Amino acid sequence: MPDELKPCPFCGGEAEAINVSDTTWKIGCKNCHIQFGHSWLGFAFKENAIKMWNRRSDAK
Repeated sequence: MPDELKPCPFCGGEAEAINVSDTTWKIGCKNCHIQFGHSWLGFAFKENAIKMWNRRSDAK
C-alpha cells in the first residue's frame, strides 16, 4: 500500500504524514515527535515523503 509508513526507526512508534502547508509534507513520529523532511522545506508531494521515509534498510 503506497500510504503505509514503516514504524519510527528511533523508537518504533507509529509514523504519520504531516501536511505542513499547501505544498509541504513531512513525516513525523507520534511517540518521540521526530520529523523527517528536507531541512525546513519538507517534500512537495506526500507520496515522496512516504517513499523516502520507508526507503531505509530494515533491521537485521
